[in-house]
Amino acid sequence: MSKSNLTEITVWYQTILTVAGDQDGLVVDGKFGASTKQALECFQVISGLEPSGVLDVPTNVALNQVAMDWLYRKLIPTPRGKMTDELRNALKRFQNDYGLEADGKVGPATREVMVRVLRTELPSPLRHFHAHLGQGGPPTASGPSEPMNVALEAATPSDPSGKIKDHQDREQTSNTIDRPFRWVCLVTPEYKSAKVGSASGLLISPRHVLTAAHVILDDVDDGDGRRQLEEVVRVSVDPGHDQRPIAERTAGMKPFGTLMGPGRHTPDCYRQRSCSKSCDYALIELEQPIGNRKFDLRIRDVDGKRKLKTVTLGYWGDSPGFEIRAVSQTDLNGVKIFSAGYPHEFNRVQMRARGEGVDNARTKPIRERLPSCYGNVLCHTADTTVGQSGSPVWRLVEQNGKSVFQLVGIAIEAANPEYNYALALTEEVLKQIEKWAPTTFQYSGGVLSVTK
Repeated sequence: MSKSNLTEITVWYQTILTVAGDQDGLVVDGKFGASTKQALECFQVISGLEPSGVLDVPTNVALNQVAMDWLYRKLIPTPRGKMTDELRNALKRFQNDYGLEADGKVGPATREVMVRVLRTELPSPLRHFHAHLGQGGPPTASGPSEPMNVALEAATPSDPSGKIKDHQDREQTSNTIDRPFRWVCLVTPEYKSAKVGSASGLLISPRHVLTAAHVILDDVDDGDGRRQLEEVVRVSVDPGHDQRPIAERTAGMKPFGTLMGPGRHTPDCYRQRSCSKSCDYALIELEQPIGNRKFDLRIRDVDGKRKLKTVTLGYWGDSPGFEIRAVSQTDLNGVKIFSAGYPHEFNRVQMRARGEGVDNARTKPIRERLPSCYGNVLCHTADTTVGQSGSPVWRLVEQNGKSVFQLVGIAIEAANPEYNYALALTEEVLKQIEKWAPTTFQYSGGVLSVTK
């Protein structure tokens, strides 16, 4: 192979690694040096491949897979490193969208176009792309956008040996009036493009909701097929939302009503870093306090009869048995964790999931190689999918002989079929929340609490 061909191939995989492979800081120069070898090894670890640091066949296939995942915002549900019909069809679609020979083979012409699209020198293959809605279509298509239910927020493996449980493992929350489920919020962001998303969040003070930053600042197409961050123009929040009117009020499926969230905070690092997982958290400030309000609800019992019950909404941390304490990833290795949120495919019904924290030989090199990207990231096996960005992640601990629900993170993204990502509530994160609302929150002794 000629030197020019080697340079072209190196530029191709360096570009994929930096844009779609989470290898922040790698210089795209066409040279195979120590930093490129280290980035390949880290990518191979993430992908479950042998960390050889060289471009072998499985790594080549895995690079194409993450590139297609990134460009079409649709996870290909097959193990990394294996050429499957799904991946080959995705490559053919890409080639067809850009006027290339659609043979599913990645040669110099396909690599060149792929690099230019990843660099935003060419338009995205999705028109009117929106990360939450998954709207899109090829650049040359006419008429309305092709609807796609595709966000890169979670993975559920088709391989039954994978560690993440399938959707059948999740359970519908039986009563969203119970704690802590009444504090879990359906978050509905509205964007300048008039598109409406769907996400989750958690009430952590009378008027503050914790969620993911990419719910507030979403990755969108600027109209010419090039991505940019778009901030929401409106956010509505429904605590304890349930598609079934268990607790009946005027708005039966919204037992605690709907509030707008005009105040919004996101970390500066989320805008500044190309790999922003460690900064993917946000705080929504509601138009008025709701956590201290009382609601008269008509609750249906098991016999279908209704009885009147007065409920003070509250928030996570307002009573014994619920706390927000700083953690690290290693604190949660092998620990059982729980989550609840509003997955898109269940039509805004609150669902619960369980799994465990993962900190092993595969995940440690990722944080060591990219601490600024993965420093606050928790790997876990709970099944969280589209719409559950911002869902709370908690664990149960024993304190003085009593069980305590300890909030440890929020769901943010998929990694691979073996584990998903959550944003761990480290000391750094909790101190930032205190800075955003210093008259509401106090961080002391490792615990974030609300000032009374």
